[in-house]
Amino acid sequence: MGYPKGFMTSRRKKILMGMVLVLAAIIGFHSAEAATYTWTSLDYPGSSRTFAYGISNSGQIVGDYIDNSGRYCFSYDGTTWSSFSYPGGSEAYAYGVNDTGQIVGFYGDLTRSGFSYDSTTWTSLDYPDALMTTVYGVNNAGQIVGTILDSGDNAVGFSYDGTTWTSLDYPGVSNTHFTGINDAGQIVGYYSDTSGQHGFIYDGATWTALNYPDASRTVINGINDAGQIVGYYTDQSGGKHGFLATPVPLPGAAWLLGAALAGLAGIKRRIR
Repeated sequence: MGYPKGFMTSRRKKILMGMVLVLAAIIGFHSAEAATYTWTSLDYPGSSRTFAYGISNSGQIVGDYIDNSGRYCFSYDGTTWSSFSYPGGSEAYAYGVNDTGQIVGFYGDLTRSGFSYDSTTWTSLDYPDALMTTVYGVNNAGQIVGTILDSGDNAVGFSYDGTTWTSLDYPGVSNTHFTGINDAGQIVGYYSDTSGQHGFIYDGATWTALNYPDASRTVINGINDAGQIVGYYTDQSGGKHGFLATPVPLPGAAWLLGAALAGLAGIKRRIR
């Protein structure tokens, strides 16, 4: 039986196109799987409680700790812990750090203002007309994220690019806090619902909840360009610990890609 001219070429193209679509669907499914993490507990030497809030691309971590004499900010480079305090004795919380070593956070108690600290100079930051400004994160473009208390006593997330302030809210819940942003624009933070506090990551389109294994409470406070996340959690005994969460690559999608391409090559040979 003969085939019209061009029939096999057309048939080959349709089969190959079908396989490409199936391959794309398979890889897309695996890419959408939640990443897994290795978790490392962090405790400032001699402290009773440690809270890790921000991490740079080099792995510099900032936060605060409590010991018998009070509460202090810290910086940790993976080897050395350094302690520092806001001038004047106000309690300060170091929440974010970028690759230049610029640290942001907030100070004060009943009234709060944000700050930026470059290891030498402290600069105050205040959202216009807000009752309180809490600065949490900064990326290398100078984009800042945080939370304000507005005139209605509502906690509202915000971003600030050095010129424009923009409010942000997690859909459907109250008390949303945006605490970290990386150079890709991924925002991390935490929100409260009827079951407690939960961490999340937001890529500009999709919200994904992240919780420390077996923890009763998870608060995420920072993310770097490698996707490493830091924060703190409350264990089942009520103890509080810092954590580092590092993404584990998913090998499944790469394996499927190789297998599918080999299959496509085989089909192409058979239909020639």
